[in-house]
This record gives sequence, structure tokens and C-alpha cells, in this order.
Amino acid sequence: MKAAARARASSLIALLFAALPVLGVLWPDASHAAGVSIIGATDDGTTTEFTVKTQVLIIMTLLGLLPVMMLMMTSFTRFVIILALLRQALGLQQGLPNRIVTGVALILTLLVMRPVGQEIWTEAIVPFDQEQITFSEALKNAEAPLSRFMLAQTHKAALTQISQLAGEGPVADPKDHAFLVKLAAFVLSELKTAFQIGCMLFIPSWSSTWSSRRC
Repeated sequence: MKAAARARASSLIALLFAALPVLGVLWPDASHAAGVSIIGATDDGTTTEFTVKTQVLIIMTLLGLLPVMMLMMTSFTRFVIILALLRQALGLQQGLPNRIVTGVALILTLLVMRPVGQEIWTEAIVPFDQEQITFSEALKNAEAPLSRFMLAQTHKAALTQISQLAGEGPVADPKDHAFLVKLAAFVLSELKTAFQIGCMLFIPSWSSTWSSRRC
């Protein structure tokens, strides 16, 4: 029974990178070591790991939020907004179904996120499956490449603003920000970039479409 639960946990952890926003809310940072975390209970500086069954239950619960997490933590938002604006500029609202736009955005997202997924698989999933690291260490290893990807696409102004709104103090390295702060700044940056690119495509396309209709 325990071996079966272990196998089930190792197969589900492949989707943990999409559940990291929720985990980030309850992640025990260095400055907040006390309290209860999603991976174990901390009491008097001693952390006790949750059992495999509890971890599996947590993972299965978080999987229900997988679609929203995928939208927020990847480049999917940027692609789908740009494609939607381009479709509107070309006047193809009826000729190009939403499923096509979503499918193209999803394929492009998988292509862009492939290096991040490979690193998460190598550094987090495989070692955990081989019992070389704990569940907590696997989550931290999975967060590192995802954080690097998000910070590379995040505007410094957005990161500073979100950090101030969250009440965080100054940090020497942007990597030291809480995961939830980095996620919020990444989402704002993706929205801004998507609308900027979309407008650059929208105006010329709309102008050419309008001119052809007048002719």
C-alpha cells in the first residue's frame, strides 16, 4: 500500500510546478520560519514532514486549480491576448474560433516553457522519485527555474511596486522576493507586454483591413 502511494505521488509531482502559486502563499520563508506549511508542521524549529498520503491529497486538491495556474505562471496569457487582438484587427471574429486561438497559444506556451519543464523534471521530479531529496526540497528545486523564467520577463517597475504593496523590505537580489510577489509582478508585466505587442499589430492590420473594405 505504501509503495503504491509512493508511486502515485511521484507521478503527480510532475504537475507541481503549476501549483507553486498556492504553495508560495504558505511557503515558509526564512523570515517566517514559524507556523504551518503545506509540506509539514513546524514546532520549536523542528519541521515534521507530512505523510505520503497527506502529500498526495494536497497535490490532488491543487490539481483542480491547474488551468488557472497554467495561465498565470507561463507565457500563455501573452500569447492568447496577442492572438485575440490580431484576430479582431483582421476582422476574423467569426472565421477563427476561440478553440483555434487557445490551441495555438497553448502550443506556443509549451514550446517556450519546455526548457523550464525539463529543468524541473531533472532537478526536482527525478531526484524525488528516486528518494534522493525530500518533498520540501523538490518543491524548492522546482521553484528555482520557474522563478528565473518569471523574473526574466518581469519589469523592474512592476516588481518594485508589488514588493511595496506587499510590505516587503528592500532586497539585494530580485530572487530574494517572495514567490507570490514575483508571480504578481510577472502577471502584470505579461499583461502590459501583451497589450503593447497587440496594439503594434492591431493598428497596422486594422488600417489595412479598413482600407481594403473601402476599396
